[in-house]
Amino acid sequence: MSDTANKLRDAWEKIDPSQSGTLLIETSGPLDWYVGYRTSQNIEVAIVTQNPIDVIESSKSICVTCNVRKDKKYYISFLLTEKSEKDVFITMCSDIIDYSSAAEDEKKALRKVSTRYKKWRRLMAKKKTSILTDSERKGLIGELLFLNELFDSPKPRGEVLAGWVGPEGANQDFVYDEGWTEIKTTEQASDKIVIHSLDQLGDRSTHGTLRINRVEICAPELEGAFTLKQLVERTRSRLSNDLDMIDTFDVKLCDIGYIDLDVYDRYFYKFISYCDYDINDTFPRITRDILSHEIINCSYSISIPAINAWKKHV
Repeated sequence: MSDTANKLRDAWEKIDPSQSGTLLIETSGPLDWYVGYRTSQNIEVAIVTQNPIDVIESSKSICVTCNVRKDKKYYISFLLTEKSEKDVFITMCSDIIDYSSAAEDEKKALRKVSTRYKKWRRLMAKKKTSILTDSERKGLIGELLFLNELFDSPKPRGEVLAGWVGPEGANQDFVYDEGWTEIKTTEQASDKIVIHSLDQLGDRSTHGTLRINRVEICAPELEGAFTLKQLVERTRSRLSNDLDMIDTFDVKLCDIGYIDLDVYDRYFYKFISYCDYDINDTFPRITRDILSHEIINCSYSISIPAINAWKKHV
């Protein structure tokens, strides 16, 4: 958990939920941030400023308001209305506070607050459950491992990041001028993978690569063990403090449904191995051109031992 998130939690513990009022927390940057309880059940983070914030919409679980006080200052409030989303709310608020703290003045800081909140609102609108499932976590791990591998290549990191298009709904996970790669991540003992759509492995006229990662849940003390959150932080740290690339990376994580929650530090994984397979015109796959047009989509399983002939040997 970040230092700012700890400050937020500590501040709420010092306040009597039955009493109205707010407590100023110690932060860097040009904005004064307060925490408090609107009711005994609803926690709030607020800013008192000389300037209003850009119009931003509330979300399903967070009510955002900007009102003028009697002293002509603006009271900008982020009020949590869904108690079950408290961890997400604290993570969001600490991220917004940290992101805006580097601004030179109040107006620029407020623009950063608005921009960052809109990113979080987009993320929370996409999330269907509180956290990613085990299968979704492993899928993201596989993509991040491949992304880090590409970061070690001569290709510019901005170009590498732009080619990670799976989070945006593309048919394949990574697409570049030289070809595409679809990532599948499964357990060491698994003998099959699932293809979720007719377009995931392209059509008969396109060639690409299928990468199958073997990743296992393991004990924390095992050599090489890591959590998803650690892998995300490691990947983000490789973006050289380039705020545009970091924002692009975070938006892609947002599209997948990932945010930096402590729960992602509870599960440890170990990377075992990977194999690449050549997706050419002979590779066994179901494509639209071989199906009746009445079939809109389908998913199917591929036996991993059965595709050994297409394995790439490095």
